[in-house]
This record gives sequence, structure tokens and C-alpha cells, in this order.
Amino acid sequence: MSVCPATSADAPTIAHHRYPDEEDAAERPIYAAWVESALERGLYLGFLGIANGGETVAGAGLTLLE
Repeated sequence: MSVCPATSADAPTIAHHRYPDEEDAAERPIYAAWVESALERGLYLGFLGIANGGETVAGAGLTLLE
């Protein structure tokens, strides 16, 4: 497994990790848009654990506050 910094392209995966239940699926695009923007502005830091087969198997993130 390797650990990689999250990029804005990872926002949908991060949103799916945040809202894994199908009952919350409507929240995913909203959160993904926020994560994408926050990553680009440097307000969110994320890291993804990638299995040898390329599947994202874990993640961690934090929001930076002034």
C-alpha cells in the first residue's frame, strides 16, 4: 500500500468515504464540490491509502482554519 496526497480529482472518492451510505448519496456531489475547491485553495489537506491494485482503501483529511 502507498499513501498519496489527495488532489482535486480525488474529491468524489473523498465524498464517498464521507457519505458511504446510499441514504446520504445526495450529499456526495455537494461535499465533493466543496472538497475540490478547498483542496485548490489550500484549505483542505487529504491523504489516500492506495492498495497495490490501485484501489483507494483508506483516507484521512483535515480542514485548515485561520
